[in-house]
Amino acid sequence: MSWAARLVRLYPASLRSRWGAGLEDEARAAGWRRLPNLVVGALDMWVHPVVWPADSAAQRRSRASALVFAAGLSGWLLGHVAVEDSLLPENVVHSWAANISDVLVLAGLVLVVPLPRLSVRAMLRLVAQALRRLAVPVVIGGAVYVAANLSASLSPGLRITLLVGWWLALVLGSVQVCTVVAGLDPEDVVAPEPGRLWWGIGMVAAALAVGGGVVLWSTVVDGVTGLLPLVLGGALLVLTALCGWTLRDLYTLAAG
Repeated sequence: MSWAARLVRLYPASLRSRWGAGLEDEARAAGWRRLPNLVVGALDMWVHPVVWPADSAAQRRSRASALVFAAGLSGWLLGHVAVEDSLLPENVVHSWAANISDVLVLAGLVLVVPLPRLSVRAMLRLVAQALRRLAVPVVIGGAVYVAANLSASLSPGLRITLLVGWWLALVLGSVQVCTVVAGLDPEDVVAPEPGRLWWGIGMVAAALAVGGGVVLWSTVVDGVTGLLPLVLGGALLVLTALCGWTLRDLYTLAAG
């Protein structure tokens, strides 16, 4: 396989199936001078799934739903890092802004997720997929919870083991939930309607913006030091931008 063909494989499958041959020919003609542009173009496409070639508007909305769900769940996980590791003071963790962020991200995730079709076959397939994907993180999380509550006193070694197991369950569970949402079969679910999707993306974006602002503001006002809070706050704002780009893509396609 040539270097141009390998480079084109960085692009999403739907783009490769339609424009892959043209991209490969363009890369060969331009040589290594086009390498940075093609790599940047591939990365750009992965954060704009709404503009990929699609068979219907519902397919585009499903892609937007999966992307925003992953962004919102990732933001929730990052916020959990700040709380669990005591990176932020108590007055920040329990502030009204942090509480609003939690409510908004939960409401937004509920709104953007596709709804199951009202058929026994669809319900059974969805339940089977969820059980297959989430069995391992649920078992790990349950074992950690039971061990933590049964032990009268935790040794340092056991405490570290349980902490690693807890975070492993959270990360693995988040990845698997995103995988389930991204892989939902159109025969089993209905893509969110435009209005519900737009409201959901807006809520997730607002929640991430508020969360990132709270974390970064605490480094200025409350004297929180260290690199990790800055990284967490910046990551939340990047996820906010991702949701904003998705809203813009949906609006541009609807207007066009």
